[in-house]
Amino acid sequence: RNGKNLYIMAFEIVVVLSIAIFTFSEISQDNITGLYAGSYTGDLSVSTDKLLYSHDGFVVIKASLTIGTLPVSGADVSINIVKPDGTVFSQSLKTDSGGNAKYVHLLGAGEKPGVYAVIATSSRSGKTATAKTTFRLA
Repeated sequence: RNGKNLYIMAFEIVVVLSIAIFTFSEISQDNITGLYAGSYTGDLSVSTDKLLYSHDGFVVIKASLTIGTLPVSGADVSINIVKPDGTVFSQSLKTDSGGNAKYVHLLGAGEKPGVYAVIATSSRSGKTATAKTTFRLA
């Protein structure tokens, strides 16, 4: 009798694990569309590798897009760099399989010193996510 109960308990555990694995595989990144899917909100972040730069330096800009904890691959991300004089430089990117997009911007000798704003935007299905950071050119 004890052996029989143990067998039934083990069978129930296997069934539960199979269902959990099946359910997890159904919630894949490919099944999520738009910046909002169900109750999940798309999160966009943007960062630079440093806060202070000098002329002829390179600014590494990284944008990251996720829905819940899942990275969003193949999404369009627009990077706008707003210079101290108000002019805007734009670059279009796509996220990789990890939900990241990277752009390297050269700060030429003609660039004006001051604070630069980096604004990342991603839109899908009528929803828009925006993130902003700044850096300074000495």
